[in-house]
Amino acid sequence: MLLLVSFLFGSSQSKNSETKIDSVSFKAKIELKEATKEGVYLNGYIVNIPYKDLKKLDGKIIEVSGIVTIQKGLENIPEKYDNNGNKINSQGRSQDTKHILKPKYRIIKE
Repeated sequence: MLLLVSFLFGSSQSKNSETKIDSVSFKAKIELKEATKEGVYLNGYIVNIPYKDLKKLDGKIIEVSGIVTIQKGLENIPEKYDNNGNKINSQGRSQDTKHILKPKYRIIKE
């Protein structure tokens, strides 16, 4: 009986679309043209730095460190349907993306 309850409980939970992995540290040059509403693309990561700070850092080399969170892309999330069997359209990127949500950074070179 306990095994059945455990199985039912475990299978009813939804899978999280984010995964946290180890911290990273790297140096990169800030280019404002690489900015999005989420931050800036640096070395394959989307680094969450506010736009007003990015304007001040444009053209400078910084050292960035932080915890990486992987956001699952639409290709890796099961399709969803409403009660009538119609597919619910999802918004977002099709590929997985690596984010650094609370980065620590400092200017290395002006």
